Amino acid sequence: MMRKNQKPEGIASLLSKTLKGLNLESKLKRHSVWSHWDKIVGKTIAEKAWPSRLMEDTLVVKVINASWMNELSFMKQQILEKIQTEIPDCPIKHLRLELGTKKFFIPD
Repeated sequence: MMRKNQKPEGIASLLSKTLKGLNLESKLKRHSVWSHWDKIVGKTIAEKAWPSRLMEDTLVVKVINASWMNELSFMKQQILEKIQTEIPDCPIKHLRLELGTKKFFIPD
């Protein structure tokens, strides 16, 4: 209930409080890696590797072939740092690389 002479609370503030209250803030940050992926790794890598699924604090990344998997294995720490830069306080701490083909995916 709003008190007299009190300004209404902004939608961003209400949404943030609601997400925290429902313990969804961390999950939302983890899943936002999909929308930030191209910026995190760049267009060239994004065409060869893409987020597939989340397992706790691990992001599983599908990679188009063994050569790219080898290349990205050397870049894991750099990619994790870029995730933190693009999505501050993101709870993703590990990357797991797997060979795969690109499929349409909607994170849950």
